Amino acid sequence: LGVAQALAIGRCAPGIEALCFGHADFALQLGLPDADPSRGTIYHARCALVLAAKACGLAPIDTVHLAVKDEAGFREDAARGLHLGFEGKLCIHPRQVEIANAVFTPGPAQIEYARRVIAAWEDARASERGVFTLDGKMIDAPLVAVQRRVLERARRAGALPDTSEA
Repeated sequence: LGVAQALAIGRCAPGIEALCFGHADFALQLGLPDADPSRGTIYHARCALVLAAKACGLAPIDTVHLAVKDEAGFREDAARGLHLGFEGKLCIHPRQVEIANAVFTPGPAQIEYARRVIAAWEDARASERGVFTLDGKMIDAPLVAVQRRVLERARRAGALPDTSEA
């Protein structure tokens, strides 16, 4: 039940770079009827791990997908993890690696949107505005920071050159 101490674990060891979660072990320890990571206590634990990792400045890495031949299910589970705040996914079969990389690497549309947001932000700042609209949506500093992270994820994954900004 280490996930219950994830925050303390993340804070106590300076060499730690990421926190991961073993959902099958967790299900066993709790006596759950199955180890479905998309529902119940396991889903809650995944969310708690993301919060603990982020609070410690660490990368949260999502749990494995046990059905190694279920590529569509793996992709869906990885996408769910991305939207929970995970920065990667543990893989237990070579065919899962390419899918995980595709899910966690921003695609061309995400990169283009991030660039548009940052360019519009620079224009807004030049006009001394801290808030603007783009595509009918209100954008402010936290949302710009999200898009900067999209570009940083793309850079780390090799989808953008290191020097690209907006």
